[in-house]
Amino acid sequence: SQSRNEILGRIGTALGMKTDSITTTQIARKMLKIDGSTKVKPVLILLLDEIDVIVAETNRDTQELLEELLVWASNPSYSFALIGISNEIQLRRFKALERIAQQITFPTFRKAELTEIIKERVGTSIIDPQAVKFVAATVERNCGDARKAMAVMSEAVGKCMNSLSHEELAAGIIQEPIVKMRHVMQAVKESKLPLNEKITGLPHAAKVVLCVAMEISKVSTFHDSIPISLLKKMCNEASRQDLFEDMGMEHFADLVQQLDDAGLLLSCVPGSSINQQMLVNEDNLYDVRISIGLQLEEVECALESTLLQNRFFATMKKYVKENYPS
Repeated sequence: SQSRNEILGRIGTALGMKTDSITTTQIARKMLKIDGSTKVKPVLILLLDEIDVIVAETNRDTQELLEELLVWASNPSYSFALIGISNEIQLRRFKALERIAQQITFPTFRKAELTEIIKERVGTSIIDPQAVKFVAATVERNCGDARKAMAVMSEAVGKCMNSLSHEELAAGIIQEPIVKMRHVMQAVKESKLPLNEKITGLPHAAKVVLCVAMEISKVSTFHDSIPISLLKKMCNEASRQDLFEDMGMEHFADLVQQLDDAGLLLSCVPGSSINQQMLVNEDNLYDVRISIGLQLEEVECALESTLLQNRFFATMKKYVKENYPS
């Protein structure tokens, strides 16, 4: 981030002023619309990227400068406009920004957009198209940040290069595409995507449900669809904890709903959330079925880098794999 003097210097340069020992008073006088002349002054527009970082700064000089900029921007007597860019859209804690007249929220990138961005930056020949779609879908669900998508792809390319022998690299004759799904999944596992934080922040019982549901979805003849009653039964058996033995179906359904709210489980009915399915079948929750659906690989990556590092969850996963009724 730039210092107070650097920002003032840039403003002064744009106004055609000598920047040596420039002060905010001199700049303010220069930007006044009415200063005795009849010339119409052009509006000076200052663009501050990551303004949330500047607002959170505790340095007194920085806070005073921000206060001055906000005064100029909110006062129609000055030919000055301030545009602040922030990745943080919940700005209620930043009292200083309440005077900003208008807030424009740009939606995060969707899967199709991220796919095109990756193709444009990386090309379409060296990376498996399915791997590109996987990264785009994963990043869309987590944050929608194109920079994160490119960071994951860069890491995947690096892992691919490291897997090649010196002879293969020297020969330069490699069958395309060379960046495979396994490279991308390794990169996703090691990335700091918010999905990992969601999983580690779950209550213990919800972690058990997610871990068991994930493994059932891989070995089940129901494919992605899991009867909630069978899920509860397997959670009880796999965890070997009395927690699920005495737990009512409504309480268990609440745990499943937490996973639904976190975007970790999907209803097997298109366009219908797990919560909606539970409302439809509230008289008999045993009829509800859930699905991990398209999130399967994404959740698997997050689980392997979080819960499955713990022996308890790894053992539970093995139990489900060996004992789930086929």
